[in-house]
Amino acid sequence: MHLYKENSRIKEAEFLGWTEDGKEIKMKIHFEDFVYFKTVQFSEPVIKFRITIKEVYPGEKWQDTAISAVMFPVTIDKIK
Repeated sequence: MHLYKENSRIKEAEFLGWTEDGKEIKMKIHFEDFVYFKTVQFSEPVIKFRITIKEVYPGEKWQDTAISAVMFPVTIDKIK
């Protein structure tokens, strides 16, 4: 847990997603400064996306910023 505050953490990020037909969906997301999983859901399915870090909470020791996990929902019928 001590490493959490030593590194900088995402405060604001822009999520840009593209649908299968090329439509762009943009969202600005705010992150609270504690350990938790943030659910980000686009208004419709996207086939690719980009995350741009806009602002961070400064680290107490280091100034690098990392994303520790990205998880995607999967339904059983899509696995078959």
